[in-house]
Amino acid sequence: MPTENEVGNRILQHLQAALRSPDAAAANIAAAVREIDDEGLLMASLSLRQVMGPEHQGMVLRIPGLRRITKRHLWKAVAEGNVSQAQLHQQIPWVEPPAGIYVNSRTGWTIVHEAVERGHSGAMLTLVAQLMGSDSVNKKTRTGLTPAHVAASKRDTLALMALANLGADLSVLAADRLELRELQKQASEAPEPPEPLEQARLMLATLDPSALDQPKLDTMQIDLATTKTTLETASERVQREVMRRELAVPRAEERPCAICLDRPPNVTFVPCGHKMTCEQCAAEVRECPGCRAPIQHRQRT
Repeated sequence: MPTENEVGNRILQHLQAALRSPDAAAANIAAAVREIDDEGLLMASLSLRQVMGPEHQGMVLRIPGLRRITKRHLWKAVAEGNVSQAQLHQQIPWVEPPAGIYVNSRTGWTIVHEAVERGHSGAMLTLVAQLMGSDSVNKKTRTGLTPAHVAASKRDTLALMALANLGADLSVLAADRLELRELQKQASEAPEPPEPLEQARLMLATLDPSALDQPKLDTMQIDLATTKTTLETASERVQREVMRRELAVPRAEERPCAICLDRPPNVTFVPCGHKMTCEQCAAEVRECPGCRAPIQHRQRT
């Protein structure tokens, strides 16, 4: 992989002629970067402030495909916990980051959700929150999950504390817990069963007096305490399973395009048979992103 200086010199050479002709600058820039691979183009965008002035940075940032490359690099860095690579994105001089860089537009899952899900509660979580903005710690997915919900489902107290320090509203957890209990209660056609201790009182009231010897009573109280703990644990497991299913990895047919990470895949590559990309992105690749087999034909499915 070339160094930053090498890429800087190379991109300046490629773009010099394009930048001199404003009437066709965008088309010329797109043509000039065709020989630069994804890694080189990404590195060039990350070092724009060093290699060219503000008047030309905007032209380069509009290069087709740069948004896709940038998004893939950032999400990979977050997933792997690579803070140094994620920090490079602070250097890109976006006037306003393109829609979808920090969020999956299909699910609403953000890089802050991803950082918490991957167990990052330190520098990485702080960094992605800074990239997205202060309100990112309260962003909800399409199903209403905030990063705090993700941390709670993993019992990650460090992440919850970090989110609170970054301005997250943790009261949503208590509100949703009450709502879940109410829904569970309404969904049940049978009346609520009595509490374990109330059951004990009913049992004791109907027992023969001789059954109330202290040893037997002590044993009964221990059994009741164990039953109550078991019921509480089961309730927690049910609530955790509800949250886990919300956070489950999408099924294969629900996964987004492997390139843009937004649109659903609707093109099958021939001869390998893989269905991994949308129609727009399929037109940009010559090899299957999954197996690298040459593409002879693209079949919309």
